[in-house]
Amino acid sequence: MDILHYLNPKHAWRLYFESYKAVLVGIDASGRSPILKGIGKFVATLKLILDMLPFIVIIGGSIGILFGWRP
Repeated sequence: MDILHYLNPKHAWRLYFESYKAVLVGIDASGRSPILKGIGKFVATLKLILDMLPFIVIIGGSIGILFGWRP
């Protein structure tokens, strides 16, 4: 595959979620205690949400503007 394939936003999101799933599988496969696994999954999920936050704010703001909602 060429570099333009990875720069396509549709493929970039898919690759991001696949890497997130790989991180969760790696956490499950580690020999750590269940509490540390839970903390690791929580931190990975929190990072995913924080990475997506600007996108969510832009979409939410756009929908708000379309419906005439004011902040």
